Amino acid sequence: MQRTATRQSASAYSPIGVLDQAKLRGMRGIIVASVLVVFTVLVGCGGPGEQSSSSNIPNRYLGLYSGPDGAAIGQRVRNGNFAFSVTKVDPPRKSIGDQTAEGKFVVVHLTVTNISKMPQQFWGFNQTLRDAAGRKYTYDIEATGALELEQDGDVDFSRRFLLPGRSNEYALVFDLPDCVQPTGIDLRYLPGSDGVTVKL
Repeated sequence: MQRTATRQSASAYSPIGVLDQAKLRGMRGIIVASVLVVFTVLVGCGGPGEQSSSSNIPNRYLGLYSGPDGAAIGQRVRNGNFAFSVTKVDPPRKSIGDQTAEGKFVVVHLTVTNISKMPQQFWGFNQTLRDAAGRKYTYDIEATGALELEQDGDVDFSRRFLLPGRSNEYALVFDLPDCVQPTGIDLRYLPGSDGVTVKL
């Protein structure tokens, strides 16, 4: 299913819409350059293992989660050089700024702390949402950028860098089918790490 035309139009609420869209396109380039392997599994909104047409499958769908149950919202967990804490999950939204969901937008808020002795960099594409059937979804980079514009009036790339002992708050947007309820988020310091799970 293709995005609606509103996903491609200039920002209707931002005073610097052209520049903001350029920033979002730059974020998309970072994602393309960083993700090495993407697995696509044809599973739609039916039960586990039920096949569906590709038009029902978001392009952020990756695979199946097979790890243990994790921590709860508000609990601090560690992976690599980061400590994570999910603070809240917003109610679903159909649109954020000029971005319209294929299904529904789910926003996960988290605090990330650099617990190492060296500067580190946080990236949203290392984090994946999952549902009760084990399906995993990457975050929506354009909708996440639109949310930053909505909240802060700008997309600040410097917030991705964390000095030793410093923390930042982030909000990641995921586009899920209407019939899907998120049950957890897998948080990772690096793409290749096993990650830690927080139940939602």
